[in-house]
Formats: sequence, C-alpha cells, structure tokens
Amino acid sequence: MGEDARWSDAPAAEVEVIVALDEGGNSIQAGGDEQAPPALLMLSDEPAGMARAARSGADGWAVLPTASSSADIAAAAAAAVRGFAVAPAAWMPELQPGAQVDGDEEIPQERLTTREHEVLELVAEGRSNRRIASALEISEHTVKFHLASIYGKLGARTRTEAVRLGLRRGLITI
Repeated sequence: MGEDARWSDAPAAEVEVIVALDEGGNSIQAGGDEQAPPALLMLSDEPAGMARAARSGADGWAVLPTASSSADIAAAAAAAVRGFAVAPAAWMPELQPGAQVDGDEEIPQERLTTREHEVLELVAEGRSNRRIASALEISEHTVKFHLASIYGKLGARTRTEAVRLGLRRGLITI
C-alpha cells in the first residue's frame, strides 16, 4: 500500500467490507460460512485482480493499485459499499470477452457491439426508449432490438439487471 494510504481516512460504513492484498493468488473466497461479503476492496498491481474480485460474489468491489492514495481508497471503498465495481480505467480492457485472465481462463460473455454499449450507457442514465432513440437517431423499434440483444448477451431479464451486470463486468461506467 502507498505510504500515504491510511485506513482511518476510509468512509465509515455500517456494512462489512473485506480488504485484501492481491498477490496474484487464488480467487477471493468469502470464507467458511459460504456467504459473500457485501463489499470487497482489493489492492493489486495486476488487472487480472479485477476478475478475481468480480468472481468473489461481493455485492460491490474495488480493485486499486497498491500505491493508491488514501483519497482514492476512501472513494473506491465508498463506491464498493454502495454496490459498484471500481477499477482503474486503464485496466478495463482486461474485462472484455475473450480476454485472458488468470492464465487460460476467459470471461464467459458475448461481446457487445459499439451500438449496444451506447444503448446500455443511456439505459444506465435512466433514459426511456424514446429518449435513447432520439439521442442515437434511431427508431424506438431499433432500441428495443438492441435491448433484446443486450439482455441475451448479458443474461439479463430487465433493464435494471442489464445495467447491474454491465457495471459489475466493467462494460459501462456511471
């Protein structure tokens, strides 16, 4: 951890946060009770740490470089406690489908098209199909088509679930 990182600077929370130092080891496990932690904060210098955090089962997670500042750690912990996935933007390509993570393991999902990414981002902003169609200069029918494709690729049944899965997999940001 960086010299200026102090846990006393982290936000107070009423939920459990598991803090781990990732040294490229095995997946993070919840422990003997088989229940995943509500939030996970992991310090790692490897982008592959994101995949381990995502598979932890935590409701929210954050993976930061070990030299992160206390302000970054506090912000990431606060976001993880609220159910968000946080990682350096430069590491996000590691979460794309087909990316090699942890040796020969792949993230199982189909790749979203550029247009599907755009639609999902606008859904995450809370826009209606009509407003998405207007913003992208496409028909509402085409928006519905893209949403159906997004749901299928992410394994989602609702807009909310698609956004949650997109955030968790690092496909979109808020």
